[in-house]
Parts: sequence; structure tokens; C-alpha cells
Amino acid sequence: MKSYKKWAFRILIFVVLLNILVFYLITDFTGNMSDEGPSITLLTILGFVVNLFFIGGIVLTILSIVKKEEKDYEFILSVAGYSLLILIPIALFFIP
Repeated sequence: MKSYKKWAFRILIFVVLLNILVFYLITDFTGNMSDEGPSITLLTILGFVVNLFFIGGIVLTILSIVKKEEKDYEFILSVAGYSLLILIPIALFFIP
């Protein structure tokens, strides 16, 4: 695999879309307690898949840095996107 940055960028888009899906399912599940919402098992599996893709994307971004690939918009957005996805939960941890 020569283009680590391209795959890191694609996985970043996939992770963002999956996070939006999980957010929607959680808000829909907690909003309608009387209806049968998505089961906890489905949310757990989706969360696990999102985390696997997230870690894989970070690894590919690091490999892109180590292999000194050309820095274009895919590389910049991957580094910025994964940095934000790491910093947002850390920042929210310190907000009371």
C-alpha cells in the first residue's frame, strides 16, 4: 500500500459518518423510550467498529508521516480531523 494518506482520509470520512449515525441512534433511542429503539448490542457493535476504524486511520496517518508522503489536502485534513477527534473528548472531560 503506497498511499497511506488517501486511505487515512477515506477512513476519516467513514468514521465521521459512523459517529453521526451513532449519535442519531442514541438520541432517537433516548427520545422515544416507549418505542423499541436500537438495542444496546447494536450500539455497542457500532461503537466498537467506529473505534477500530478510528485507530486504523490514526495508524495510517502516522505511517504517512513516517514514509514522508507528499502533503496535500488529504494529508492535512486527516491530521486535522484525527487531532480534533482526539482533542474533543479530552476537552469535554474537563468541562464540568
